[in-house]
Amino acid sequence: EAQYDRWVELTHSADRVTWATAIMVLAHLSLDDHNCPRLMQSLAKIRLDPASPDTLIQLGQAMLLGNLPRNDADATALGENALVVDTLVAYVRDHEDDRLRHLACAALRNLSLPVPNKRIMLARGLMADFLRLMKESINAPVLFESIRSVKSLLQEEAAHAVFFEHDGLGSLVYIDGKEFQDSQERVLLEAGRVWAHLAVHDASVPKLCADGKASFANPLGRLLASPFAILQGEAARALRICYSHPQGARLVPTNAELTLCDQLSKLVAATNDVNVRSLAVRALAAMLREEVNAVTAAARPSFAHTDLVGALGVCSFPEE
Repeated sequence: EAQYDRWVELTHSADRVTWATAIMVLAHLSLDDHNCPRLMQSLAKIRLDPASPDTLIQLGQAMLLGNLPRNDADATALGENALVVDTLVAYVRDHEDDRLRHLACAALRNLSLPVPNKRIMLARGLMADFLRLMKESINAPVLFESIRSVKSLLQEEAAHAVFFEHDGLGSLVYIDGKEFQDSQERVLLEAGRVWAHLAVHDASVPKLCADGKASFANPLGRLLASPFAILQGEAARALRICYSHPQGARLVPTNAELTLCDQLSKLVAATNDVNVRSLAVRALAAMLREEVNAVTAAARPSFAHTDLVGALGVCSFPEE
């Protein structure tokens, strides 16, 4: 107990090395869930300074603040703490160290889960910061946490207008063709989940189908090709919604879209998940409503050899 309080006290040391050591010790203590309630209680006594130029202090502060929100109550309290938010915002906006930006984006994503904090972050303009990082960074961990933060903020209704105002679709399209320092499939899958999330928002669907282009084809195709039923289901639901919309129905089939037909037909035949199979059948039905799409898809060998009729016997179509 006394030693714990001593580390908190040492964050106020005039010696930068001592301060850095103390904040890093506290940050590592925060990795254990059992320590977080005590750290939350002591937060007002822990020295936080977003202006400190010391890299270890910066990393320690970002790590500590990212680990503390273990529940909505703690996250809400941290979101209402201006110093906490100021520190993390400064690390996202004013620093180029990818380690620091990664920790700060991850911390802000953890803070963003309660609805009140989403509104605080939108008011602070963080949507634009995350979208900027999606275009500027080539570091996979930074990209992953930026995309997760965008996805979290989009659960707030008002965030959609902000997303499109700052060319959010441009950032997503940019991610689709980007080469990373350390190639990580999870970045592309998480970006695909943002496309899927946008599709279930009625006002966003026309924008996803704008200019006669299905820019969502590759990102959602990756979700369909993943081994995870939850991702497959999200993609199939999004495709059904997009192609059920009048603008989606007018999309001219491209190779990417025809590949989606192949993927959906294979998924219908191969998956053991009834919900995923049902969503995939609905997506196919929406895509093939237009005669030109149906004729083109049916001529593809990979599509023609799928037993869709047999698969329909094990589908479930609950009222939506």
